[in-house]
Amino acid sequence: MRDRFTRGLIAGVIAGLPSLLFNIGAYTLNFTNLLWGDFMGVFLFGDRPVGVAEVVFSSIAQALFLGGLGIIFVFLLPLISSQHYLLKSSIYGLAIWFISFAIPFLFQLPKLADVELQTVISNFISGLLWGLALGIVLNWLDDRLKV
Repeated sequence: MRDRFTRGLIAGVIAGLPSLLFNIGAYTLNFTNLLWGDFMGVFLFGDRPVGVAEVVFSSIAQALFLGGLGIIFVFLLPLISSQHYLLKSSIYGLAIWFISFAIPFLFQLPKLADVELQTVISNFISGLLWGLALGIVLNWLDDRLKV
């Protein structure tokens, strides 16, 4: 697959799976009280998703959002070099985590502005996992290009 846009979209969506599993695990174990999908729900609906339709729609929107972030990373990567791509993708994932917590504070979204330490830590780890997975999937897709 030679199209950089498509590789970024696919990598961003696939990279969301490990972080989503971690996020759901942390939520199930009561380590966090907000899922990534809750963030998307508040952005879209003004509140956490309620009901199957809202949960499904916010989950799809979250996957597309992560795909969009993958596209941005794929186009940024040649500008900053492809060396140490896992480090760069991890830092990119953490930057996204930081921005995702800064936006609700800046726009004073009460449902997301006041979060507990465990939620911040859980989402920090999820962002790091997403960034690492993004780099791994992109590398795998790029290696397939070379073959």
